[in-house]
Amino acid sequence: QNTFLGKDLCEYPCTSGEFLYWNGDCEATCDDPPHTQTAVHGETLCEHPCSNVGEFAYWDGSCETECLSILTRTVDKDKLYCEWPCTGADFRLFDGTCTATCNAPYT
Repeated sequence: QNTFLGKDLCEYPCTSGEFLYWNGDCEATCDDPPHTQTAVHGETLCEHPCSNVGEFAYWDGSCETECLSILTRTVDKDKLYCEWPCTGADFRLFDGTCTATCNAPYT
């Protein structure tokens, strides 16, 4: 906050090219999805996709109240995420492992 000729101003705390996160952090990147990049008055915000407390943000930007146990639960900047634990196009098995192919008896 600042003042100009006796009037209160809200200032953008980030440097040029940085994204302002909901908690006030400034970072060089904003993963989209799951986040949404929004320009407001020429400044760039990085917004969490979930508006309800307790919802998990998924890798595709959707929001759910549950996160299956085969997925990875994380918390960042006081927000919940449900992440795909496998790399690339790997398949996830219910025993918690990742595999490049989906062999029998799996389909």
